This record gives sequence, structure tokens and C-alpha cells, in this order.
Amino acid sequence: MSNWKIGVFAALAVAVSVIAPGQGAESPSAAIFVDCSASGTAGANGTRDQPIRSLDSLNAIRFTPGTHIYFKRGTTCYGSFKPAAGSSGAPGAAIVVDAYGDRSLPRPVIAAGCRDTAADPRQGETESQKTPSGISPYHSLCRKDDGVVRAAAVHLLNVVHWEINALELSNDGLAEAGRVGLLVQLEDFGTGSHYRINDVYVHHVHGYLEDRPGHSMPYKATGGILFHVTRDGAGRRRPALTM
Repeated sequence: MSNWKIGVFAALAVAVSVIAPGQGAESPSAAIFVDCSASGTAGANGTRDQPIRSLDSLNAIRFTPGTHIYFKRGTTCYGSFKPAAGSSGAPGAAIVVDAYGDRSLPRPVIAAGCRDTAADPRQGETESQKTPSGISPYHSLCRKDDGVVRAAAVHLLNVVHWEINALELSNDGLAEAGRVGLLVQLEDFGTGSHYRINDVYVHHVHGYLEDRPGHSMPYKATGGILFHVTRDGAGRRRPALTM
């Protein structure tokens, strides 16, 4: 699955205050800024002047209701944005992801796959691989794999009340694997509510193209944007998902 673009609901993106979260800290209702192009780690406290500089640092923060997370336009973060356990919003106080910076620049990118890739900003190279029949082989932009398969570029696991806006996501690789672009996953969780996705461009997700022996999951569990709800054991609450 190569190119996905989704626009669903407009989402609120207003920063009401700035409170600097520390490593492994909780983030009260705040604006947190992320710029993966910034160098060094000293003083990276999440303010606009001293933004978080890696997804590992961002994933160590437990976000609280009302938090706004801003990624800088024109930059790329490598890895997976997987919020810490317990990072849920609340009714009327969703956790919102959005972009900041020069509006003439492209969306912030989260690239969960290989780093060494061919440039194809307008998808010309990818489009040229399509066949007249409409059935085309997957065309990877990777020159070299990193040896790591990440589940998703954005992975919301057992959290609720999230709004994702204005991102570009990819999860490329030379070989098929269990990859997703944006994954909302609930495991033995109950009801998940309020997931809004707006102006998110997903492309080059090299998941499974069909079911084969040895695959880690069904091919339908991979792809661009996926909501995956499961439960184990008998007598547990039936899981549900509301948008």
C-alpha cells in the first residue's frame, strides 16, 4: 500500500500555556514543541525556544488532557511516535498533534522505516512504476534497510481522545513486514473514543501484500491507516471503538 491521504474533521489547535516537561515527566495541559532537526539535547525542555529533539524523548512523556504537541514544518523525525502508557485526553480536552513554523514549508514528517532513501517528494518515481492494469508491485524508496521493523510511524496504544493533524507519515522497507502508517490499537481496553485525523498524508508503508506462511500477522493488519481492536480471554468486556 503506497499512498494514503485522509481528511476527516477539523481539530482545535490552540496552545494555552507552556510548561516544560522533563524526561519521564508528566505533561500538564501545555504546548510541547518538537524539532528533530535541532542539534544537541541540552536545555531541550519542550518550549518553542528549546524544543524536544527526538521521538525517544517525546515518548518518555506521559501526556495529560489538553496537551498540544507541535512538530516543526519542514523537518523529519525518524522512528515511531508512541505515546507513553496513560497518555489519554478527556471529553472537551483532547490531546492534539499539529504543525508549527513557516507555513510555506511541507508538513512535518515522521519516518518509521529506513533512513537511507531516494528522494521522491512529488511521488513522480513512485507513480512511474504503476502499470496500465492498475495492479502494480510495491515500489520502495529505501536504498538500505536499518534492520528494525517498527509497527507504525504514529502508534496510539490504549489511549483515547486524540486528534492528529498536518503530518506526513511513512514506514518503508526493502522487504514486506508488519508495518502501518498510523495505528490506533486497543488491547483488552474496552471502549475507545474520539479519534480525529485531519490533513495527514501517509505513503510508502511496506506492509504485507497477501497472506503467506511465516508472516507475523494477516496482511489486512498492515497498511496506511488502521484501527485494530482485540481482546483475549473469556468474560471480558466487549471492545468497541467510537469516532
